[in-house]
Amino acid sequence: MKLAGSISAKVVVLTVIAVLVAVAIGVAGWSAIGGLQSRVNRMSVVQRALHNQAEADGANYGIRYGVLAAVTATTAEERKTALDDLAEQREILATSIGDNRKLMEDVGAGEELRHEFANLGPAMEDYLATSGAVADAVDHRSGTAAGKVAAVDAAHEEFDVRFDELTAGMNKFADIARRQAEREGAQGRQRMLVLVVVAFVMVPAVGLLIRRAINPPPARSGRWSMPPPKGT
Repeated sequence: MKLAGSISAKVVVLTVIAVLVAVAIGVAGWSAIGGLQSRVNRMSVVQRALHNQAEADGANYGIRYGVLAAVTATTAEERKTALDDLAEQREILATSIGDNRKLMEDVGAGEELRHEFANLGPAMEDYLATSGAVADAVDHRSGTAAGKVAAVDAAHEEFDVRFDELTAGMNKFADIARRQAEREGAQGRQRMLVLVVVAFVMVPAVGLLIRRAINPPPARSGRWSMPPPKGT
């Protein structure tokens, strides 16, 4: 009875060890999948922000071109087309920068990027205001529109410098995020590899120990006997 209880205790202990190894592998796998999903989501947001920044860059120069096109239009149809395009480019610029500010905050942008967004704000407002003034003049007081182009050019130059600084900061942040994702991914793969190796070693070992606990090898006798003499 005592022997049976000892065997049962050993089996229970070894089974618990096997279960704990399996649970550890499962938890590590779940954590690795969650970490991977988090990294994928973060890089997806960063890539979307970089795409928005490229759209904003195109709108930046599109506004300047739209101002010149509107001022130099010679027909009502050309003027309308130029004003519609100018309004679209102004909206793209404002929306892209506004979206990027929120996106970068959501993925943990640091103080440097927040400062660059704040630094860009007044320059963008001036650029949008001066280009809007040209559009309003072309639409209602065409004789005064040409005199407002210089203000748009000056606002564009100031905005362009700050916009390039913001773009450089976003590219730097994206590069850091990419390297961090690669490093964390490598660490996750290493942890999983270690646990899988442990599982390959532990599971058969536990099975063997359980088998030995249930069916112990026969005890060797301490007695030694002489072989019978030949010819007997």
